[in-house]
Amino acid sequence: MTGGSRAAGTRTGEWPTSLPGRLDEPEDGADIEGPVYWVRGYAPPVASGLARVSIRLNGRRIGLARIGCVRLDIAGITDHPHAAVCGFEFLALADDLPRDGGTVEITAEATGLDGSVHTIGRAHVSCSWEPRPYPPRQRRRAVPQGARRVLVVTHGLGIGGGSSFVIDLVQRLVRWHGFEVSVLSLGAAPRRGELESLDVEVVERLGLPLDDPGAFGSAIDELASWVAARGMGVVLANTLAAFPGVDLAEKAGLPSIWAIHESQGPDGFWEVAYAPGQIHPAVRSLARRYVAEAHALVFAAEATRRLFEREARGRTHVIPYGVDSDALRAAAPGRAEARRRLGVDSDALGLCLGLLEPRKGQTILAQAFTHVVPSDPGLGLALVGEWGPDPYREGLGLYLRRSGLDRHVAIIPITSQPIDWLVASDLLVSASDVESMPFVLLEAMAVGTPVLATRVFGVPELIEEGVTGYLSDPCDVASLRDAIVRARAASEHERRKMTDAAEAWIRTRHDPRTSTAAYASLLHAMLAESG
Repeated sequence: MTGGSRAAGTRTGEWPTSLPGRLDEPEDGADIEGPVYWVRGYAPPVASGLARVSIRLNGRRIGLARIGCVRLDIAGITDHPHAAVCGFEFLALADDLPRDGGTVEITAEATGLDGSVHTIGRAHVSCSWEPRPYPPRQRRRAVPQGARRVLVVTHGLGIGGGSSFVIDLVQRLVRWHGFEVSVLSLGAAPRRGELESLDVEVVERLGLPLDDPGAFGSAIDELASWVAARGMGVVLANTLAAFPGVDLAEKAGLPSIWAIHESQGPDGFWEVAYAPGQIHPAVRSLARRYVAEAHALVFAAEATRRLFEREARGRTHVIPYGVDSDALRAAAPGRAEARRRLGVDSDALGLCLGLLEPRKGQTILAQAFTHVVPSDPGLGLALVGEWGPDPYREGLGLYLRRSGLDRHVAIIPITSQPIDWLVASDLLVSASDVESMPFVLLEAMAVGTPVLATRVFGVPELIEEGVTGYLSDPCDVASLRDAIVRARAASEHERRKMTDAAEAWIRTRHDPRTSTAAYASLLHAMLAESG
């Protein structure tokens, strides 16, 4: 991860004319049978470099596709650097499609860095899907009088923003507000000790049978009996993947609060979060209905709340994340010490901190970096978030090697202690195309690290361009490149003014006592209802 004199992005092979780009999905003549559908394919590099891929419906742009998707099949045909990450994908809603049996034209267009536009492919599709209303269910059990205990149902207690959020929240509810809490983890819970040290009961219930409606219902019934025996008074479900917690609350006759961090509507989430066959359509339908049945839905950003307002019908709340700035500052080493520990030797360091996965945009960040490094050769980039071998990691690594970026960019294993990286870095970059309110941005702002992020969902509520950080458009190499250049061109005085403003905003808007008190107030209201 050192600067180098050789320009990044030098071609090791020419792009063959036999690969003009292709729209793989949907096929021409396809019938859309569900609430969402994928638009996928691959784009050629374009002479000036690929900037973005637009998806159009009868000529009207409906969105930008995620680019930088790994295509190892194309990389096996040509050793051009772009081949490894030439794929694109877009999750479209069937709401825009006609229901009268007519067809529409879907077009994918590639735009180059020079503004030139190239049609990748077209497909004509029809739609037979019809949305169905979900009637409310009747509760099956009365709530025990005087039940005061809170049951938190979470997707897991591991590394990641959702886990860190719920661990921090439970700790604060216990310490500051005196709640009695039990935690039911539907996934692995390697961090359970952080809660058990406060006498919080943690129970793992792995492997709910989501692919079998009957077995799933029986499992929830069993858990409902367990809940009743423990005198629970309210259920707090954490993340969309914890939807069984809302079902559990309904069957136990308890009010429920659902903390939703994901910035995808229900239909989109089920499509991307579960592999084909992993969740039965009937269970998926139930999960969608839970949005309309939870007593309260809580979001970290107004933009995410709006995604669910139609189904939630006024039962939504926005409670910003709380960050303990003083604790982060106390735990942070000095910049020189952090760089020494991590072995950072580049003149300046960019940082992307998050699991290596398509929605985090590490490949598009690498593509943008290709166009930055030639004029800024002392800049390094750390992609911290490797969690194991997978096609995305393989494709990213192949692109770095073929483009020569591996001299400037390092892929680093995921860490549960990111503070050293935040302090050692000159710029934290979030290139995600799907995020609600990335927790790492708040932490970086709290410790004085400049931030750059894509304008997705709640991020513009956190970052004001040129005031508390930098913004770029999602899924757009040119916009991300230009934002990095703006950030690097700022003077020391401008950077200090910006980081001071960012830290002040975090202390004002994201005070942990304020956010915890808001959750405590909701829980007290639900307990009063159940009691």
